[in-house]
Amino acid sequence: MSLTDSLQSIISIVDENIWYIAFILIIGGGIYLTFKLKGVQLSLFADSFKLALFGTGNTSARAVTSTEAFWVGVGARIGIGNIAGVP
Repeated sequence: MSLTDSLQSIISIVDENIWYIAFILIIGGGIYLTFKLKGVQLSLFADSFKLALFGTGNTSARAVTSTEAFWVGVGARIGIGNIAGVP
């Protein structure tokens, strides 16, 4: 067996198993942070939803609302090419 074949087999094993490790780390990290932060994403869901839709109410006339900031972010991620199409 040559060096190339052995490297290819090692890379193949790592490639097959790296996503299982990443999945476990991401899910485990999410569960850990949920308990560490006492479920803040669940306990403050209503407040965050209310702020996203209505804002704080005490902003100046030149301020960007949270809804406007959301749509600017969506537009930046989608891009004008996906909206207008590429000729």
